[in-house]
Amino acid sequence: MIAGWVLAAAASTALLAVPSCERMRPAGPFRAPTQIVFESSRSGSLDVFVMNPDGSNEFNVTHSPLDETDPSFSPDGRWIAFAIDRGGYLSREIEVIRIDGRGRRRLTQNTADDSSPAWSPDGRRIAFVSGRHGNDEIYVMNADGTHQVNLTHDAAQDTEPAWSPDGKSIVFTSDRVGGLKEIYVIAADGSHLRRLTRNDVNDSWPAWSPDAKWIAFSREIGGIYALFVMKADGTGARRLTDTLENEEHPAWSPDGSQIAFSRGHGGNAAIWTVRTNGRGQAVLTTLETGECCASWGPLRPTDNR
Repeated sequence: MIAGWVLAAAASTALLAVPSCERMRPAGPFRAPTQIVFESSRSGSLDVFVMNPDGSNEFNVTHSPLDETDPSFSPDGRWIAFAIDRGGYLSREIEVIRIDGRGRRRLTQNTADDSSPAWSPDGRRIAFVSGRHGNDEIYVMNADGTHQVNLTHDAAQDTEPAWSPDGKSIVFTSDRVGGLKEIYVIAADGSHLRRLTRNDVNDSWPAWSPDAKWIAFSREIGGIYALFVMKADGTGARRLTDTLENEEHPAWSPDGSQIAFSRGHGGNAAIWTVRTNGRGQAVLTTLETGECCASWGPLRPTDNR
């Protein structure tokens, strides 16, 4: 059984500049000690929402007719990074926004597709995926969008980056061997690439536990993706759930006791949580309007400063 873990300390985060002109909107209901950010198509396009861990107090952060996907909380819980579709499919850019919907700012600007932003634990860098050289690669940039660096340099599709809790490594998915998605880890400077999984099925959406001992991910079983956990060295994989629906995009709670994930097919997916022993499954969103890609905010005071 995997025990629950407690996040040792909140990392200090570099503050982002806020434009002087902001469209005012009401402050969101951010009163729980942590929140979950996710994407949903309930408003007609994909928007970024925030809710409490029990599914209450949902708040639309982005309110845009454009599709906004892949949300990721900053380590201090004040900002959300996400991908916005500015010009059709595979033409996304990375932006950030404050959790109350103000201070929107673009970080990338090119004709390729940029997606899947993930904050480093210290808040100073953001890993992301870019197709600017003809295929998807893992990049890292400063939190203000400067110094964008390609880490992977491979002809394969490298996607779905997630940081280790110490900020020294990035776990990601690649189809570089045999065309199947497997999970790899690389140092944050692009060195010391290691392969973690070796299967005849696809493994996707890796996410490190707060104590760095475990990685949650989704494995393709019989045509669907099921929720798994494994040790951080790639051994000891075991399935957490047993359903006939896709289970994708796992994300650990900051204390390591729960995993949020999306369950369902396409436009009928919803956000669920499960304890790390596979028990206590709970559905948080009930509209089932294509909800996906949950990310937990940090444990923090409830005064919303």
